Amino acid sequence: MGLSICALGSGSKGNSALIEGERTKILVDAGLSARTLKERLEYAYVSPGEIEGIVITHAHIDHTGGLPVWVKRYKTPVYVHYKTAPVISELLGGYTNIVEIDDNDFFIGELTVSPVTVSHDVPCIGCSVYSAGRKISVLTDLGILPERTAQNISDSDIVLLEANHDVDMLLANPRYPAQLKRRILSNRGHLSNADCAEAAVRCARGGVRQLILGHLSEQNNAPSLAYESVARRLEEEGFAPGREVFVAVAVQSVPTGIFRIS
Repeated sequence: MGLSICALGSGSKGNSALIEGERTKILVDAGLSARTLKERLEYAYVSPGEIEGIVITHAHIDHTGGLPVWVKRYKTPVYVHYKTAPVISELLGGYTNIVEIDDNDFFIGELTVSPVTVSHDVPCIGCSVYSAGRKISVLTDLGILPERTAQNISDSDIVLLEANHDVDMLLANPRYPAQLKRRILSNRGHLSNADCAEAAVRCARGGVRQLILGHLSEQNNAPSLAYESVARRLEEEGFAPGREVFVAVAVQSVPTGIFRIS
């Protein structure tokens, strides 16, 4: 079966992705409720007991909201960077099955997980997951994509990449105070559609042929805008969307399809 990914839900209200190898299944983040996670895993024919680990990228509630109930029910090991571990330990109320990681590779079953430090307003990582010569990378919640990070993910088969907001929509949103807008637009905030499009071109030049756009703001973005921004830039650089680079968009309300690398 190789390696596969399914974004169970992605957006401002909750994020989680299922990554599955030949024998091992993990989650990256658990920002959906435990009940919703269970329901959406059923879509991928996976039961909660099959999840061998949950990798937490950072402590924000849209990435951890379902974690306390989930670990109480299913006792799944939680892998978290040491900078974030104190917050997660407090959140989980003394839960003992927490594995502290650093910037080095670690293993869950046959999967190799490589943390990727990203620029956000709290300690935060992305990750690349390897198995049988295949690689999937997940990068959300980052204000910028440095060249070193772009190179790190450029040999991935699939990249789940943040396309958080349309800049014009964000600036015109009367519900967002100026301070919040500055945070989102900063180098420690979130990637815009335009930022994501430039990152997508860098990924394509490195050999990435499948992109999933994620963490879209429901108030400041739309799937069509994110897709069009990325597809247009890829086409401008000679990468035909749908033929040379497949682009999908993950949303909050339903899981994506299952993207497999055989």
